Amino acid sequence: MRTSSGVKPKIKGSAVLTVLLFVFISAPVLANFSCPADTIIIDGEVIEIEQNDVRTNLDSLEKKGQKDIRIPIGTVKGFWSVQAGGLASFAPYSFIPDSLQYLSSFLGFQEPMSVSPTAGVQVGLDFNDQFGIRLGAGFSQMKWKYQVLDESQLVAPNLRTNFENRSGELWQRYVVFIDPGFEERFSRIDLSTESITYTTLDVSGAFRFYPARKKNGWSVYIDLGVAPRISKGSVNKASRAYFLAENGDWRKLDLESSLIPKTIVFMNAEIGGQYHFAETYAAAFQIGYFGLPKKLYTEGTFSRQISSLYAGFAITHFLEWNNPSTYK
Repeated sequence: MRTSSGVKPKIKGSAVLTVLLFVFISAPVLANFSCPADTIIIDGEVIEIEQNDVRTNLDSLEKKGQKDIRIPIGTVKGFWSVQAGGLASFAPYSFIPDSLQYLSSFLGFQEPMSVSPTAGVQVGLDFNDQFGIRLGAGFSQMKWKYQVLDESQLVAPNLRTNFENRSGELWQRYVVFIDPGFEERFSRIDLSTESITYTTLDVSGAFRFYPARKKNGWSVYIDLGVAPRISKGSVNKASRAYFLAENGDWRKLDLESSLIPKTIVFMNAEIGGQYHFAETYAAAFQIGYFGLPKKLYTEGTFSRQISSLYAGFAITHFLEWNNPSTYK
């Protein structure tokens, strides 16, 4: 192309450079702002593309792995033991009114007492290093001895009588009326001993407290709980208990039915010291007390307070296993 003057026009190089720079610079800008990343423009038409996220449930995979591999994070500690010792039981009687005394007490002797061997087992569970529970069962053979008097030697009740204690012997002083007056006489009453033997089962349950506990060496524990005592077997011989007053009054109680209740519930307290001579074994010495919260009454006027003292040894084996309820 030529101009009217016949000179061919020239395209300046700076104009071409400006156009190229505009294309290269604006291309990415237009790509970012003129159309979203999820759209395509074809022949002037805008086509939108929907995006769907695909996610993997990692929690379900983790739970599945937990079912395959279970790691215990807690343990259960317990023990079992065998024990043997002696049981001293007391059953003092009293009578209402208080003027009547049990025959042994009237003569200044010791109240009835039963000393018998005992053996049993215990199992326990520890909540932690200071508290736990235990259950136990122990067998004993009770033997009670009672002094009785010969009723045939008592004088007739219509005579004025009195009982006297002469150095542990029972004497009866009475008055015989003779004409023209009366005469005071004395007679000694023969005494004998009778016994009752029967078997008992003590079933105990208690909380255990460790004021001092060591895995190696000495430990101390205290048990507090209840111990029902069940009488087993039959009485080998019937016996009697006599109650006297200085004024000559006396009463008799049949012990076959009153001394041996079928079941009584004691309050139980024990203290023990145990020495760990091996990793899972310990030897213990323990003492205990069994007592009733109140007196037992029989036949309305007779009452008694039963209690027992225990002393013995025990061999304990300690156990430890995984707790199935504490897994992660």
